[in-house]
Amino acid sequence: MISNNELMRIAAKVAHRIRAITVKDTVPFRTGELRKSIHVSSLGYGYLVGTNKVYARAVHEGRKALVIKPKNKKALYWGGAAHPVKKVFQKARKGKPFFREAVSMFADNIDQEAKSLGIESGVADELKRSLEASGLNVKRIS
Repeated sequence: MISNNELMRIAAKVAHRIRAITVKDTVPFRTGELRKSIHVSSLGYGYLVGTNKVYARAVHEGRKALVIKPKNKKALYWGGAAHPVKKVFQKARKGKPFFREAVSMFADNIDQEAKSLGIESGVADELKRSLEASGLNVKRIS
């Protein structure tokens, strides 16, 4: 039987590995702010990989088209704009589910990942079952 302390240690390793995959391979890069904001937080029962950026959900899930209008003034203006404008149209954006992609990459290569993290094969099999139960298709790559 595996102890709670050992389970938490494994959860921490997995969370940090998924964060590393996200930062290195899946998060879109424009300014680097979103990439720098990816972090691992400890919860009472496990770990959370996330970000504190407000726009992260729009990047991850996508968003519909927007019309931006001024709230307190008659026009919008920003540094670099040629002139003030009454409203700005932004096209809909397709999402880039970078967290889901990172978890899928981890799950697709579960045997290699477990070995590199020092996780026993029995625990790795249980992790694989949990990932599959959450709706991921976990494959063994040899």
